Amino acid sequence: MNERQVTPFVSLDEAVLRIHRKWQRVVDAQQKAHSARVECGVALLALRARIETGEAGQVTWWAWYETKFTRDRRDAEKVMAIAATENPQAAHEAEQAATRQRMQALRASRTGAQSQCAPEPEERRRQPEQELLPPEPSQQDLIDQIIDLFKQLHRNERTRCAIKLRKIIRGEA
Repeated sequence: MNERQVTPFVSLDEAVLRIHRKWQRVVDAQQKAHSARVECGVALLALRARIETGEAGQVTWWAWYETKFTRDRRDAEKVMAIAATENPQAAHEAEQAATRQRMQALRASRTGAQSQCAPEPEERRRQPEQELLPPEPSQQDLIDQIIDLFKQLHRNERTRCAIKLRKIIRGEA
């Protein structure tokens, strides 16, 4: 975390709590995305049945689909296949596992091809995703945190701290 530092005025417990909240937002977003994919698949299956009965005229489902949607046919096939199963959750997990395996195989093949060329520097291969940090606390939040920390000090430490703060305010420190 060279470029961005977590502000030292956030307690460790508060930092942990913020991370837990962000992880929960990730999990919630993934669940919503999965539900939306299943709903799209169900809607596409219903629409396909209508097209195949001739409601749109003499046109095949995929020909009609390509005139109405911009999403790739493979995407539509995946969500329709997931929605058509008895257990969409299990089908979704199986599809994710298959995707992971394909990605691992692709990465392995790329690694093999790269090993024949000059090796990449270690830092280029392992670039972590940019860490999203919590928003900077407001001035009032900082004041509240300083006061809370001040209250935790013993009497002598409070006096020393108050003297230092007075010097800072006077511009002496």
